[in-house]
Amino acid sequence: MMKDKFNLTRFRTRYFIRASAIGLAVFFFITIGFYWFSGWQTDQLIIERLENQELSMARSAALSINQSLRARKKELVLLSELEPIQANKEKEGMKILEILAQELKEEGAQVGNIIRVDKEGMTLWGINVELERQDENAIGVNVGDQDCFLWAKEKGEKGKIFINEPIVVQGGYLKGKRVVSMITPVYYQGKFDGIVSITFPIDELAKKYIEPISLSPQTYFTILSEEGVVITSTFEELIGKNILQIQAEENWPKASQLLVERALQGEEGTSYHSYINLLTGKPSEAVSAYSPIRINGSFWSLWVSIPYERVKELVLPFKQNQTFALVIVLSGSLALVLIYVLGIRVSQKNGFLDGYVRAEEESGGKKKKK
Repeated sequence: MMKDKFNLTRFRTRYFIRASAIGLAVFFFITIGFYWFSGWQTDQLIIERLENQELSMARSAALSINQSLRARKKELVLLSELEPIQANKEKEGMKILEILAQELKEEGAQVGNIIRVDKEGMTLWGINVELERQDENAIGVNVGDQDCFLWAKEKGEKGKIFINEPIVVQGGYLKGKRVVSMITPVYYQGKFDGIVSITFPIDELAKKYIEPISLSPQTYFTILSEEGVVITSTFEELIGKNILQIQAEENWPKASQLLVERALQGEEGTSYHSYINLLTGKPSEAVSAYSPIRINGSFWSLWVSIPYERVKELVLPFKQNQTFALVIVLSGSLALVLIYVLGIRVSQKNGFLDGYVRAEEESGGKKKKK
């Protein structure tokens, strides 16, 4: 009977050990699965939050740029209605421009030159806001063949403005900078008599409103015209090119093409998407948001993006904590199981020895009785 009892105990012990091993394996798989799901859920949560933050940033920057352009539009239209400007009275007109330039400089407005142009397209006089004086290199230049002047001469109306595509300034204080010109026609005694022009260093304008609210130094931006022309961008090699042509030539992923299509329809939105990295030429991923800058019955589309590699950096500390917790849990669980199994083994051995000693004692007692 003792032998049968020991065999039953061994059977139960072996069964328990095997069951424990299976249970431990199941526990490991469940824990690792939970860890993977938790990591995936963390990625999705971070991406969602970044999308919301990027959209808020794009909206804020677009609104700020829009307000800046609207303010300049009001100032430009007001200038065109002042008698010294209309009558081309340089001395009186310059006093007005000096006061305006001082106010703009104190405001920190990104404005280059404010210039009066005659009906033939020749720049007559004006002021550079940063210098608070006339930029002589900007005077005596013929702009009669430029789109903005031709529009004012042929199609312009009182109180209307025209914004041209960015150009690189060839001379003067703004030499080498990309500027956008906003112009309005000037009428004197009911006849077209030229234009008033305000220029904006577009790169500085964008940086002023985007960089202070960027989530990371790796955040990059792009402003597209309604036709898809890149007005300004972190990627300088894109400037002046048409984004539709670029994506066709480089075979961008459909998700990116859809984003561009929506942006050029004046929509706003966010997306976690793939794109072709212009530096490496390889597919990459980013979290992007876009919002329209509406002005003068048209719009530009402002994009802000952060590379997914940066997202991984943001998530890394949290994932490291998760991994550390997983290792602690698994190690602790394994240690407890091993201690428990070892305890059973020791108890089994002690029980066997106790039984053996008792059997010997009983056997010795029977021999003495005989």
